[in-house]
Amino acid sequence: MTNEKSSILSVDVVYLVIIMLLTLCFLGAKNVVDLLFLVVVTFYYIRIKVYRYQKYH
Repeated sequence: MTNEKSSILSVDVVYLVIIMLLTLCFLGAKNVVDLLFLVVVTFYYIRIKVYRYQKYH
């Protein structure tokens, strides 16, 4: 993967897109499962960020 593609598809960008989509789904359907999935995605996002911080610092 080139540097341009890797910068476009970073973890932060993918996380923001997922957060926006899940927020729209939750607001539209009022489904608790969407909210729980949002919590799970956020948990794993934080785990990835902590792992990368520990690996490179």
